[in-house]
Amino acid sequence: MPMSDKEQMQIVKGWWKEYGYYLLFTILFVIVANFGWHRYQQYQNVRLEQASNMYMNMLNLMDQKKNDELKLYGEKLIKDHKGSPYASLAALILAKEAVKVNDLKLADERLRFAIKKAPDKKVRQLARIRDARVLIAMKKSQEAIKLLGSIDDNGYLAEINEVLGDAFLDLGRLSEAEQAYRKAETADANKKLRLPLLKMKMQRF
Repeated sequence: MPMSDKEQMQIVKGWWKEYGYYLLFTILFVIVANFGWHRYQQYQNVRLEQASNMYMNMLNLMDQKKNDELKLYGEKLIKDHKGSPYASLAALILAKEAVKVNDLKLADERLRFAIKKAPDKKVRQLARIRDARVLIAMKKSQEAIKLLGSIDDNGYLAEINEVLGDAFLDLGRLSEAEQAYRKAETADANKKLRLPLLKMKMQRF
């Protein structure tokens, strides 16, 4: 027998009395969460734009050779936007500037930051290679070898093996140095630029 309108209304009222609060809470939660997510995305976009502008200022200062201001911008970018890709790029620039004044310890610190924080695998790999060269210059060639043991981007195998060869050579491990240089020669996809330098290093073997 079909229910009357009154009976249906009573069922609806009963259901609403029992579950209505939970339904309203769920709807409110979804609305608030959605609003919060959009606000968070807007905040992240603003932060990313700020980091981008700071990095562009760094590039301009580098062109103008204003090294003191360049360092200030770079340090602030790393401090305030360490999670952004621009912070890692800034760290590479600061490391290069540190090497110029022979502050190898600072260069190592900045490159370690890029290795740890860079979201782009190419940037991480480039930082590893540069830091390995810094470590060799600091007479820490064994650390350099360990650092290059982790490979982020196989596109840099030629450079990785060349620097490994330099580290082995610094340690007097000539056989391993020669082997690394030969691997670099094999992996080199741009022989016109790198092959002459590799040949000079291999002349001693």
